[in-house]
Amino acid sequence: MSRPLLYKIPEFLFAALDSGNAEIFGAVIKDNATGRILGHVQPTGIAVELAGSLISSGLEGNVPSIVSVIQNEQIKARISDMHSTLGMIQIVNVGTFAMSGLGLAVMVAGFAMVRRRLKDIDARLDELGGQITQVTQDRRIDHIREVVRSIEIHMGEAGDLDKWDRDGLKGALVHQRLQDLLAKLWSHFDRELDRTEGLQAQNLELLQYLAIAMGDCFNASFRTQFMIEELRAAEAEAMRHASKLLDICKRTIPEQIINAQLRSAGDFDSMVKIRSETLPVARDMVKILQVGALQASALAGIARVLINLPASGRQYIEEAKSEKSEPILYLPS
Repeated sequence: MSRPLLYKIPEFLFAALDSGNAEIFGAVIKDNATGRILGHVQPTGIAVELAGSLISSGLEGNVPSIVSVIQNEQIKARISDMHSTLGMIQIVNVGTFAMSGLGLAVMVAGFAMVRRRLKDIDARLDELGGQITQVTQDRRIDHIREVVRSIEIHMGEAGDLDKWDRDGLKGALVHQRLQDLLAKLWSHFDRELDRTEGLQAQNLELLQYLAIAMGDCFNASFRTQFMIEELRAAEAEAMRHASKLLDICKRTIPEQIINAQLRSAGDFDSMVKIRSETLPVARDMVKILQVGALQASALAGIARVLINLPASGRQYIEEAKSEKSEPILYLPS
């Protein structure tokens, strides 16, 4: 029988986190003095259930509530800054529903909650289609909706791989389909971002939803790679994804996005209105990209640890998924 990969977080790490001698970046526990990686954290199915119940209850924007519930579930109340420490519970409000930073959690939880979010995105895209004239004219929104629906379908297939795809053939096919769909979303995202001179709040909201869908598609693709034991490919894809997101963050400054609109404003009141409506949306979009890059880097790090052991990606997912008492487990480096 294979030795366990995941363990309870040891007391010395709690002490290091409490004292500030260590911090968690994404999933990486790092020694602040030496920079040495001490291990990784991995949410289990319990953590995902808690986050899902809070999102369903309309508490998605209330990070303190999420923190409180998780602390009550005995993760450890001694970790005070849960919002930065537990990257998988990061929440960004987008429109009427949440983008939750659940990249690590999707590794173990399947995709029911994410598929619901994709359905919400599809509905919101339908509304945006009537508000963005340029997009409606060339039917770009319709194509984006088709891609989102296809992701939702293939995500269901990816979530079932642990039940019946032992030879990896189906998983390889699902992974390729998800990668193709991710490439299409990137194409749409880049095209919309190039509309800098004409970006309105609705265009930025569209970019938000594209960024969320890209993150969901990437997470599903990455999990599929783990299930078919393609860990080196998973690590490489995660690093490429993180690098591309960070590159966009560097050249996408919210204040610069709205400058073109401000220059075309007719009067001071129009400038105030543009700034108040557009700047928060632009900042949210960049934050979504930053969270996505952090998560992708964390996933790449986990893949690297398993490669070095060496260990099974499928075993890693199944251990975290089957955990019944601890919302957070620890992967030693």
